[in-house]
Amino acid sequence: MPFALTGYMGKSFALFGLFLSTGVFAQSQVLDFAYSKVRNVYTISSDLKVQGPVLRPGQENQYVTEIFRELVRGVHRSIERDFSPSRPAYWAFLLGALAIPYHESRLIHFREARHQRECNDDIQRGRAQAKDSVLVQKLEQHLLNDKDTVLEPCSQINIGKDKNKQLIASSNYRSLGLFQINMLWHPVFMRERDYLSVVKTIDYGISLYKNGFLGSLFDKPSCVHSFASNREEWSKRLVRASWAGWFNSGKQENACRFEKMKAEDVKFEADLNELLNTNENSFSEHLSGDELAAFEEIRSNIKNGRFDTKYLSRILR
Repeated sequence: MPFALTGYMGKSFALFGLFLSTGVFAQSQVLDFAYSKVRNVYTISSDLKVQGPVLRPGQENQYVTEIFRELVRGVHRSIERDFSPSRPAYWAFLLGALAIPYHESRLIHFREARHQRECNDDIQRGRAQAKDSVLVQKLEQHLLNDKDTVLEPCSQINIGKDKNKQLIASSNYRSLGLFQINMLWHPVFMRERDYLSVVKTIDYGISLYKNGFLGSLFDKPSCVHSFASNREEWSKRLVRASWAGWFNSGKQENACRFEKMKAEDVKFEADLNELLNTNENSFSEHLSGDELAAFEEIRSNIKNGRFDTKYLSRILR
């Protein structure tokens, strides 16, 4: 499994794609994905407060807008001392920071529980994860400890009253939230409970991505820099190398793995192209106003070799 995360690749993503292609779901990609039957979620204790956007039915546009703004601001916090918007690397980095959570979680971190039946006691108490002894240890250490517990039994949760928030998890229960951070590999993220904050999760996820991005940028692997004369292709390959290497596998030497057309890299490329070249993605579907203009500005800059910041600067105010 990947180093930094496990994501929704494999069975969950394949099933999701099947549902979309057969038209089972309605139009909103974000809402359908968040509340589909293939989701695994951890229901947060009523006594704990979460920070950041929470997806609620009927408020998809507001949710995606807030996530987009936080991602853009997180990128700027992370990289403003390394690259200015007058550098192609700035825009490639920004593209990847949007593409990775889109690929990993379809931009979902928290959703609001709608019904009591959406709380699964087998997941809450670790029984669903029982065959994964290492994960159970992490759950007991971080989510099921007696003091200020994160996960309560469903019998102690009143969703109708408290509208509990639910944190999405991967198909094997190991990875959490927007960037699908793997509980086993990231003890500081778990110990500090950064997953209870969307902004802290974004900062952590972007820091992982940045490690691979800088490695792939400055090590100049041939799978990226042989295409330096074509800014769009160079940007896409830099993002793909950053994801395949440090972020997904934990090994910078795997940066050019995507050239072998492994299944996970093929899926990531498809999502990256969907984001860059089509309007069939969550940002195009749900953004409007300055946020949609900023998203289009990012895409236009990469595709047309420009460095426009008119709308991006409004998001960063």
